[in-house]
Amino acid sequence: QYIVGISVLSFGEQEIDKFWKACIENAASSEIRDQGYQWIEIIRANQNTNFSCLSDTATEYIFLEKLPTIDFLTFSFRGFRIFEFFFRYLNWNQKKFEQSNEDYIIKSVDLDGIDSLWRIAFETENEEVGIGAIEFLNKLHKGLCTELRPVFREERTKYLERCVSVLNVKDEYTERDIRANRRALAAIDLYIDSYEHPTITLNGHGSSGIGKDIFLNFQKIGTALVSPMKFHTNQTIGELKSKGAELFGSQCTPQQVKLYYGPTLFNKNSTVIKNTNLKNDDTITVTWVDANAPRGQNEEILEEDINLLPKKILGDNYFEKLFSLLSLPGELGENVWKILMKIETNETMKTKLYELENIDELLDTQNIFKLYYSLQIIDIFMNDPEISSIWRPKFVSEGGVQWMVKIIETTDFMDESGGNKRIVCLSELMKILNHFILDGYVVDLDLVELNITALIQKLMDIVLVLSKKENIEGIPKPSLKSIITPPPTKGKNGKVYPKPTPPLPIKKTQIDSVFEYIFPLLTAVVLEDCAHFISIFDDDWLISVLIALPLQFSRNTVSECIYHLCSNNGDICDVVIDTLLNFLPNLKNLSYQTCIEYFDLFIKLVDDRKDYDWSGLFVQVFEMIQDHPIVERRGDTIEDNILMGLLDMMRLMVSIVPDIKSKMGERIIEEVFHSCLFDIPCVGEDVINGAPKCKTQASRLACFNLLKVLCVDCESNFHILFGKLMKEHQLKGYTSQWEYSPTGYEKSSCGYVGLQNLGATCYMNSLFQQFFMLETFRNGILSIELTDEEKENEKKLLREFQTVLSYLTESAKRFHNPRQFCSSYIGYDGQAMNTGEQMDADEFFNMFFDKLDNINENTEHDNLLQNTFGGKLVYQVISKECQHISEREENFYTLSVAVNGKRKLEESLDLFIQGDILDGDNKYHCDVCDKKVNAVRRCCIQTLPENLIVHLRRFKFDLETLTRMKVNDYCKFSDTINLEPYTKEGLHRRENLEEDEPIVPVPVDDYEYELRGILVHSGTTNFGHYYSYIRDDNTKSWYQFNDSYVGKFDPAQIPEQCYGGYETTKQWNQNLRKYIDVTQEKRNNAYMLFYAKVNREHVKPNINIPHDLYEKVWKENLLFLRDKHLFDNDFLRFSEEFTQLYPFSEKIEEYNDSIEELQSMPTIEMKSLQYAITYFVETLSHSDLQENLGNYSTFILDSISKSVPACQWLLHQLTINIEWCRSLFIYCSNPDPRNYFARIIGKAIEILSSYERDFYGDLTEGNGKSMEYMYDPVFFSLPKGEPKSFIIRFIRAYFSLHTEVSGRSLSYVHYWIIFKNFADIGPQEKDYLVENGFLRLFIHLYLDVESPYSNVPNGKRMVCENRQFLLGTIQTIMCGYPVPISNIEETQWNETDWNLLYSTKFLSVAIGDGINFFSMGKILEHLCNNMKHVERVIAIILHALNSLNFDKFDSYFQALTSLLLINDDITNTRIEYILHSLISMINQNIEFQEESFRSIRYLSTVAPKSIVIRNYFSQTIDSWIELWLFNDYEPVRIACEVLVQELVPELIGYPVTNEWFPSNLASVPVSKRYDLMTSEEKQEFPPETALRLENLFKYLMSYMSKNIVISSTTLDTYVRVGNRYEFPFKLVSYLRLLQWCSYGNIEYFSEFSGDFMTCFSLLDSNKKVDSNKNKTEFFKLWEKFSEHAPNCILLTEEPEWVERIFGTYISLDNSAAAITYHERTLPSFYKVILNCCKASKEFLDITVTQNNFDFALKNLLIESADYHETANVIHEIVEVCLENEGFRSKCVRNMIQLGFPAIDVSFRRILRLCGLILEKPKEQKLFCELQGLASLVKIYFYNFNNISDLVLLLKPTALAIAWFLDDDLTDNLVAIRNSVILNEGAILHQKVEEYQSKGFVNEMANLYIDNILMSLDECEI
Repeated sequence: QYIVGISVLSFGEQEIDKFWKACIENAASSEIRDQGYQWIEIIRANQNTNFSCLSDTATEYIFLEKLPTIDFLTFSFRGFRIFEFFFRYLNWNQKKFEQSNEDYIIKSVDLDGIDSLWRIAFETENEEVGIGAIEFLNKLHKGLCTELRPVFREERTKYLERCVSVLNVKDEYTERDIRANRRALAAIDLYIDSYEHPTITLNGHGSSGIGKDIFLNFQKIGTALVSPMKFHTNQTIGELKSKGAELFGSQCTPQQVKLYYGPTLFNKNSTVIKNTNLKNDDTITVTWVDANAPRGQNEEILEEDINLLPKKILGDNYFEKLFSLLSLPGELGENVWKILMKIETNETMKTKLYELENIDELLDTQNIFKLYYSLQIIDIFMNDPEISSIWRPKFVSEGGVQWMVKIIETTDFMDESGGNKRIVCLSELMKILNHFILDGYVVDLDLVELNITALIQKLMDIVLVLSKKENIEGIPKPSLKSIITPPPTKGKNGKVYPKPTPPLPIKKTQIDSVFEYIFPLLTAVVLEDCAHFISIFDDDWLISVLIALPLQFSRNTVSECIYHLCSNNGDICDVVIDTLLNFLPNLKNLSYQTCIEYFDLFIKLVDDRKDYDWSGLFVQVFEMIQDHPIVERRGDTIEDNILMGLLDMMRLMVSIVPDIKSKMGERIIEEVFHSCLFDIPCVGEDVINGAPKCKTQASRLACFNLLKVLCVDCESNFHILFGKLMKEHQLKGYTSQWEYSPTGYEKSSCGYVGLQNLGATCYMNSLFQQFFMLETFRNGILSIELTDEEKENEKKLLREFQTVLSYLTESAKRFHNPRQFCSSYIGYDGQAMNTGEQMDADEFFNMFFDKLDNINENTEHDNLLQNTFGGKLVYQVISKECQHISEREENFYTLSVAVNGKRKLEESLDLFIQGDILDGDNKYHCDVCDKKVNAVRRCCIQTLPENLIVHLRRFKFDLETLTRMKVNDYCKFSDTINLEPYTKEGLHRRENLEEDEPIVPVPVDDYEYELRGILVHSGTTNFGHYYSYIRDDNTKSWYQFNDSYVGKFDPAQIPEQCYGGYETTKQWNQNLRKYIDVTQEKRNNAYMLFYAKVNREHVKPNINIPHDLYEKVWKENLLFLRDKHLFDNDFLRFSEEFTQLYPFSEKIEEYNDSIEELQSMPTIEMKSLQYAITYFVETLSHSDLQENLGNYSTFILDSISKSVPACQWLLHQLTINIEWCRSLFIYCSNPDPRNYFARIIGKAIEILSSYERDFYGDLTEGNGKSMEYMYDPVFFSLPKGEPKSFIIRFIRAYFSLHTEVSGRSLSYVHYWIIFKNFADIGPQEKDYLVENGFLRLFIHLYLDVESPYSNVPNGKRMVCENRQFLLGTIQTIMCGYPVPISNIEETQWNETDWNLLYSTKFLSVAIGDGINFFSMGKILEHLCNNMKHVERVIAIILHALNSLNFDKFDSYFQALTSLLLINDDITNTRIEYILHSLISMINQNIEFQEESFRSIRYLSTVAPKSIVIRNYFSQTIDSWIELWLFNDYEPVRIACEVLVQELVPELIGYPVTNEWFPSNLASVPVSKRYDLMTSEEKQEFPPETALRLENLFKYLMSYMSKNIVISSTTLDTYVRVGNRYEFPFKLVSYLRLLQWCSYGNIEYFSEFSGDFMTCFSLLDSNKKVDSNKNKTEFFKLWEKFSEHAPNCILLTEEPEWVERIFGTYISLDNSAAAITYHERTLPSFYKVILNCCKASKEFLDITVTQNNFDFALKNLLIESADYHETANVIHEIVEVCLENEGFRSKCVRNMIQLGFPAIDVSFRRILRLCGLILEKPKEQKLFCELQGLASLVKIYFYNFNNISDLVLLLKPTALAIAWFLDDDLTDNLVAIRNSVILNEGAILHQKVEEYQSKGFVNEMANLYIDNILMSLDECEI
């Protein structure tokens, strides 16, 4: 290879012959031959331009002369590669073949080597080669180019003929025959599929008929679902693609669409829907793969001719041959059948069956395939109503139905020699027969003669045989004797638990289809002869089809049909019941999965026979429930159907035999409640398999339904169950949990516990799980005994590690929280572990083991780590010049090896022991020889560990980038590894090294290790995650431990998940609009490997968990398991239903003041309510299942509303058990339970208040319970004693919680609502609170540390929104009493209370908090009914506004709003005082910009709310407008602007929208928008409003002459605005206001015109600011004024003003900012000019002569693509100015000189202008004379995207030559015309006709084109 690559040597035929004979024909082995093939391929492929060893002639000689002589039988894949390579090269060289990417383009059907390729496809033994040849052939034929279309059908026919010719039926088949047949069928199948097309559907026989309806949802990626679309199950994927393409519009074709169902991509267009997994209402995701993809060549051809489809050719020419091949043996016949299903139903057979010629031949039972094919055709007929109506009677009359019956009677469909279609054929036969002779369960004996007796026997035999088939489509078939439950397993405590059987698949099978049709027929014929059925009835037959059959659909069918028989015949019913009864005891030995239908049938029959004595059966069922073992497992979905069936049977019998409830109710409740529902495992018992019996939702629901039935109409049972439920609640362990769902914390069904990730502790979790799963190490750690002192001090870390292992061993929860361990783990820096900081797992391993070593040092356990994980390395220096070896030993726990560039672990280990050469200057000094010698320095294993940990160094430091990098290289590791090559002994043995001391031989098995764990790192260097895969040494199963998740893991996934390397994924490419393959590094790969010695001892040590840890874990377990039962969703629903079994039916209004008597009223309704409230507080409020919380609280409210004793009980219960209130109102984090419970308490208090308000202050005779804090003389002066009132007792007990409230600021909002509700009831309640000091205490608590009674000096109070109801309570009490004005003694107020309430501190705090605007407003409204109090409150507010930052203003503004909107006798006085104070404050503090802005903005929001406010602002406008409207700070100006607008709310316009002020227009009704009013509506505008607006307009216009406006026109200095500096455009708001109020007032302009123009002169003279916002608004105002013609005339009459207008400064800056500014400004400026032109002819004449106007035409209209609005206005000016004749001519010249050269810049503007100026003949002729038409004609060569652009061009063209047909043309004009026609006419003629012929025209375009053609064609030259 080397020689021929660098020389001119070339191979001739002789050299090739020699090579071929030596290396191919006579090769010593197949490997040698493959090397020969490879050599040829390399030589041929690697030839360069200088040397060609294999010329084209030599290549052709090898391909055509040598390769065909090979025996293709043994042709290898390497040989096929060279054949394919040469095939493509030679045919390409002869121009017969081209390749584009992966597609072939075939240009000749005469391809060299094609016959050899066919031989390879059918002859070779190598399956890979055979399939490769078939795929290559298929690809070649599919690549025929379009030029070969005439021979498409011929070539495809030849292809199919070549395949079909191989297929033959023989008596005996050789292996070669079978292989050739299989390949030929595969070639046909692939060829058919290759020519699928989404828009051409040629349904195969398998999809004949429409099938069943199915509704599917289509969804484009990123969009909502479209409406469900209806399809049929026999439609194809191609048809679905056509529908999917419609979602993207007409531009998308079906071949550009991909369909996804979940992760599944539908590729094959011919696949029918019924052969997919699609179900009703499934969603298909549709993607548009490539919007620009070219359509394939063959796709276009397929659309033209469906007859070219291979399936069409095959059906037309080879159906008979294929049909005859159905008898081919084994899978060959099945493959023929699959092909037949893809081609159309054969018309010949359809015709024969339709004509019913020789039914016995058509329905031939000798070949099941043929029979099934015919039956399918019949099914097609039956599904077509039109055909069926004609054909069906004929089929009956010809004996077709009778023949079908005969087929059933005589054909053995159970004979397996009939092929695998016999069952489905039988199903089809039964389906058709039923269609003819069955009507429900009635057989039509007039239609057919039946031997009932024989048919019953036959059908029963078929059913029995089918039910006892050993294997049904892959489902194992249990027999009656073999469906025993699997061998039991033992729990941790030795207790035996039955091993559950995995659920059988619920999938409809062929046998299900048979049963679906056979049982209705059997039922119908049995009803014709019940006696015979009973006579042959056998228990085994019924049990076989009802229980033993592992097919749920079939069992359902059997159950329904048997029940129908029993319902219609009592004798059959008796027989069936006896069979079921007799079999009942055997159920304990049967598989529990298949008894569902047995119980369904049994229960229905029992329910129908209520008159029977079922007491014996009841006892039997009850005993079976008692004796039934525990089958269900926690965390598993397998249900105990036997137990559920027994429970359902008992529930039925309890309901139909009422005496059972009273006689056996207690025993049943005891058994079901405890054994089935609420028992929990004993300490140490297996949590997964332990008590109770019912763990799945279905089985527990069956128990609850039974308990519910037992309590209905049986009070004694209700009382029993009530007691058990209450007791269960008393054992609760969930007080501190909210929105709690224990199910989410339940232990994984695999039996292992996870570890919670505390932020970034995955590295620790994954390692600890590896340690835990190593039993010897786990138990070694747990066996270390620690003293109490050690646990808390130096060995605390070990203790916490024991705790983690204990929880992983015994916990019943899904995961354990290792926070305590993390706290006890102290790093080298002396700090506890930072749980949010990621750490390297290997680094943590070393640090942790170092700590464990130190802890266990000098103890009996100091060798634990070394014995478990420790080994020894030996570092050797081996001399090459003497026999001496230097060694140093070192202990190790892990072997750290490199993976960079290593393909497998063995390579990494080889590198580990490879060593370094010491020579040259680096020679080693041999101490023995005392000289330097050449040597090898290396490391190897001296002593092997019991458990080997290999650290794969996946992280390295890059010296170039100085960063840490992750190595994701592929590195394979095996399940087992032999470490002998890496040990000292192994190395010395191979190297024959001499030892000073003989090495002790190690047993060979000691070198063998097996993989037991993998620690994986997923991610990058800086961001990653660790998790573990670990093998259970006992079960050999693998599990994934990923923090809190633990689940099974398939070890077959280890290469994919752990080896690293690269992976190819699908990613969406936005440019290509399709998913493409992207290769990227796998970021998940193994980081640490855990191996264990194969020959280690497998004696399972005893688990010795420290006793105190064991008790701790199990205490939590028991509480958790009880929680799980109580928080089970079905139990929650059951509890709700249970409490509503006995509701209060009548209202009970009897009040009982004796607690003892109240507690002695255990009515069932009271108990029901007691449990309801207990359940609500202790369970439901804690649960996450709260969707019924509202309805349930409503039920409780209704109950207590009907019973006064219930209200008393509730308040008494809350008084003695204050924990309920503490739990809900202080600690509950969910507001809903708090809110609902507050309503319940409030309702109880409200009801009792009418009974108790007269003795709120009374005490009982006894001392009762005293509360010392309630006797503080500052607040309370109550005598000691127990209140007589239930309400007051509760209030006092409830109030005791207030000391705990302050620490729970996030959840106690509802605590205070109880007091507010109490105060809201009436005056007596308020009096009680005031008289007993509650009010002052409420204020004290509200003020917190700022209270005058606080003992915290200078405390800082925190604003807390949860005090809103506390303030509401204060407001409710306060508003119940009149406010004192001068003498407090004349009111009911206590002086202390009033002084506290009226204090500056309380008012300022309450207003400033802003937590309850409603209550604060009510307080202020109640307080400020006189000016004395108003002045005090306003002083407080103003003081706050003057001293606080602006972000604290809102609450004070809200208070001001409340005061301003009070409507009473002093409203006007109060408003005037408040506004005067506010305006004065703002003016005094105007330098504080943001504070002033916020204050003025507030005033603008309150002004619309009161006419009094607006009037005051209008009257005092002089005091504020100048200071605010012309302020330096823009937000202040804008706020003032809005305030002014609000003074006339009827006229809201010019909305202000910016960062400081939201738009005020959105909230204004359209009816109030003056600028949107019609003229009639404006006439009805209120006169007073118009007058107010006029005055405001004149007032503002008067400022034009004032200094404040004049000075604001100059822009000399910057001002600071927030964090930036800018020019103060102070006039913007002022000018905007003038625009706003100019409506109806522009006629007053003349009064101020002089000042106006002076102001403009000043503005325009400032040319240093290009973007002058003042100027922008001025032009907008001027535009408004110019809309009034007299104003325009007034302006134009003053020459100075005209000059000023045309001298206006316009910047030539073309920056984006300047363009934006001009587009906002110039339209108004030019509209002023436009309006003036319209009003004055003199001004118009002046305009057309102005340079300013010429500038606008050139720069803003013609030569610019910007300034769209400005250009439109200028266009209007041009249109008006065209009245000036001179201007028209000027425009024509400008168009030719300026316009057409700029056509590419402003195409539409220029053509539009051109069409405008050519309206008159004079300009038309001038245009043609100046060669303008030539410029127009050039534009016709542009590509027009829309017709409107073409119309713009056609119009000026038609106008330009409109004068051609005039009669009175001068000679000069005639010459011009003729020149135009000769030069431009032909091109113009051609172009316009071209547009017409293409249809790229509309009505207007046609009109212009007709005019153009007429002007050109009718002229004579």
